[in-house]
Amino acid sequence: METSKPGEQHDNAPDHQLDANYEHNATKVNPVTTSEPTPTPFEPDKSRKSWYDPFPWWKFFEGVGILFGILYAIVTICMWRDAHNNFIVDQRAWVSITSFRLEKEPTEDATDITIKFSLVDSGKTPAVNCIFERQPSLLTAPRNEFPKTWALRPKDQPVFVLMPGAEQGKTYPWKPDASHIPLYKAKRYMLYVQVKVWYDDVFGGHHWATTCRSHEFESGKALDDFGFCPTGTEIDTN
Repeated sequence: METSKPGEQHDNAPDHQLDANYEHNATKVNPVTTSEPTPTPFEPDKSRKSWYDPFPWWKFFEGVGILFGILYAIVTICMWRDAHNNFIVDQRAWVSITSFRLEKEPTEDATDITIKFSLVDSGKTPAVNCIFERQPSLLTAPRNEFPKTWALRPKDQPVFVLMPGAEQGKTYPWKPDASHIPLYKAKRYMLYVQVKVWYDDVFGGHHWATTCRSHEFESGKALDDFGFCPTGTEIDTN
């Protein structure tokens, strides 16, 4: 049996007191946290949805309607464009080169002769900024190729306006080579006249037309008897 003297303190505490202090301190140092489970929210419609739910029929017709609207717009634009182009083609100026005529036949003295022709606007609106080039030649006949072509529009000549339905005559003085006259009268050469005209329509389009005409010498033959060359007569269709 242990005894203690007066004034002394006992160092050993009872076991149950130590256990109580340990539990108390442990609770403070490492508190135990607990969580309550969160209940899953109730969704009454979810159980009704599944992979076999039917596709809303109205969405099909909505898609068809949108597609039809797009196609209709495309077709309408194309039809409007075609109608617009057809309107321009119908209303624009169309210039042709016609009515060739010699003032007289070439002679051995090689004096100047005059070649006449006309420009005609068969369209419904004026041809503006008109300008032309021409080239007469005495060349071997018959032939399919001709030396003179004009790729570029000339810039050093005055321009003019040709009204619809109007015919504007043009003259061109020309002096042939004297050495070619006997060959021309022997029908070994023919007179060829090439003409090209450039013009604009009132809608802003640029156009051109070319022609090649030939005249064969024959005593008493009409001076306006000009036929078409095998090639060289063209017109743009823009």
